[in-house]
Amino acid sequence: MNEENTGMDVVDNIVAQIDSTHITNDYEHMQQNRKPRSSSITSTSNQPEVRAWLQRNGFTSKTCNILWKYDAHELFSLTMNELEQMLGHEEGYKLQCHLDGHKHKASINIMKTC
Repeated sequence: MNEENTGMDVVDNIVAQIDSTHITNDYEHMQQNRKPRSSSITSTSNQPEVRAWLQRNGFTSKTCNILWKYDAHELFSLTMNELEQMLGHEEGYKLQCHLDGHKHKASINIMKTC
């Protein structure tokens, strides 16, 4: 019976090591492939920069495909109603919140230079 326990202990230890290695590898893979979020959109950002910003900030591929032809100036000029009509309420609201944050930062930077 003692031999059975020892055999089971060995198996349990191996399974625990495999699980631990798998979790560690998954975490390392996730960290290496994590896309950094960026606040690098400005009113002068071009179409490719806007699309990259949308992707980095976790917007859906649908949103990226709908907005692929917009530069930042055009994107900033969209109203909440227009965003909701194009993207749906949830994604439109999310984008509006991001854009409002950038507009606020831009206005602070302008005020600092005056």
